[in-house]
Amino acid sequence: MRFVPAQAVFFGMIVFPLGIALAQDCPELVGVEPSRSDFVTASGDYAYVGVEIGMRVVDVSDPAAPQAMGYTTFSDGVYHLAAAGNYVYLAAGSAGLRVVDVSNPGSPVEVGFDDTALAATGVAVAGDYAFLADVDDGLRVLNISTPSAPVQVGFLQLPGSTFKVVISGDYAYVAADSAGLRVINISVPTLPVLAGVYDTPGFAQDVAVVGEHAFVADGSAGLRVVNIQNPNSPVEVGFFETPGTAASVDIVGINAYLIDLVESLWVVNVADPTSPTEAGYYDTPGSTRQVALDGGYAYVTDGFSGLEIFLRCPESVVFVDGFENGDTSAWSMTLP
Repeated sequence: MRFVPAQAVFFGMIVFPLGIALAQDCPELVGVEPSRSDFVTASGDYAYVGVEIGMRVVDVSDPAAPQAMGYTTFSDGVYHLAAAGNYVYLAAGSAGLRVVDVSNPGSPVEVGFDDTALAATGVAVAGDYAFLADVDDGLRVLNISTPSAPVQVGFLQLPGSTFKVVISGDYAYVAADSAGLRVINISVPTLPVLAGVYDTPGFAQDVAVVGEHAFVADGSAGLRVVNIQNPNSPVEVGFFETPGTAASVDIVGINAYLIDLVESLWVVNVADPTSPTEAGYYDTPGSTRQVALDGGYAYVTDGFSGLEIFLRCPESVVFVDGFENGDTSAWSMTLP
């Protein structure tokens, strides 16, 4: 059982510290699609799962009973996915960027590709552009206004290994392994420019951005919280250590969801970015790879254990006795 920091219960003039156990149903597993699952994105009633050399469409309209719908294959592995409208964009290793029409979920069809990348491992979509993390080269920008004919229009070479990318406003945030977090100005997509750098203490594997903060899954260094209010000068303001390798992160509201390759799924409360705290934990049966959030659910790929769907944690601390946010008024009493 895991405990939040001790609170105080008052009996007359004597104070007794008391550890308060977190509720054990956060996050709550509600459904499993048992086919092998490595990477995932979700949008509405569907999750799109990357596996070895293909992509599977899963109907998640009933999260308790997810159903595999359709499948398509590629010449290399699928390492990341981004959904936009009727299309899913895949970072497919040496096969580059692949574009799949999912307007018929039971029969997904590849409609376009660009194989310029040496080894595509991350993709993000914003408007008419796809931003592709090319692990051996840097950041590639592709015009996808015609999904059947994506074309590279911009490129920025980066040091380290470019693993994942996320877009927020006029900036792309890149998890660049030993080179840490790279902030790229993409206000002119055809001319991406390096704006800022934060050399994380570990090996940056993934990144998510909310407001003025970037949350970096930093390998053996856990979760690093970086203030990006000034994109030209990012600075770390907090961290949360995990026992293994932090490999994937996504965030909504005040809770960050973090995949640790040793200790499975963590939920980290970042309401105070300078002092992240554990809000939930789940030890999955397989080998977790990625977490993606959509609606009220967290989608976790767990290798041969399948795609696992969790009800997200509430946006506040919940105690096993039903009280929230440390309200101890009902526990206090005065002895005669």
